[in-house]
Amino acid sequence: MKGIGVKKAPKTAVALYRQAAKEGLAVAQYNLALAYRRATGVARDEKLATGWFRRAAKQGHVRAQYNLGQSYMQGVGVERDDVESVKWFRRAASKGFDREQYRLGQAYRRGLGVPIDLEPALKWYWDAARQGDMPAYYRLGRAYQVGEGVDKDLVEALGWFLLAANSSKGRLQRFATHRVDTVTAILTSDQLDTARKKALRGGQRK
Repeated sequence: MKGIGVKKAPKTAVALYRQAAKEGLAVAQYNLALAYRRATGVARDEKLATGWFRRAAKQGHVRAQYNLGQSYMQGVGVERDDVESVKWFRRAASKGFDREQYRLGQAYRRGLGVPIDLEPALKWYWDAARQGDMPAYYRLGRAYQVGEGVDKDLVEALGWFLLAANSSKGRLQRFATHRVDTVTAILTSDQLDTARKKALRGGQRK
């Protein structure tokens, strides 16, 4: 664990974070929350971690808002609450945090904490994709493949799947590659060329 501006032993760092956190320093509150979550220099305590994430999040710390949203989504250190999760995701997303923009898209698509609404779902996917969020690439590909909230467009879909397959790893890459193979098999050579050009332009296409 790193201290503020200098490397510290974990227990010493936690002591410094705790002192600064109690004085209201948001970054220290966030770092103390991470220490409790990761059991670094202190015993793991998800409830305390969530409490310190909340304090930092209320001061506008974006990563704390992200982690607090995750806590509510997963029910870690706090009772699961999709409405609270979306509230904190929205705060982080509005500041340009791409992963939370994607999470908001998922919430609207699946009806988690908000009514199902594909229009804002796609809006948040697009915002995340413009910042290079790979799951958002894949989700946009699926939307265009099946016509979910947009007109069905296999060329557009393939462009997003190619982008996801070429920039991701592991499970997401396997899923995206499978979609690439499926869509490629039914497009013409001209359509394939167009899709590849779209992929080269990345998430800045609109």
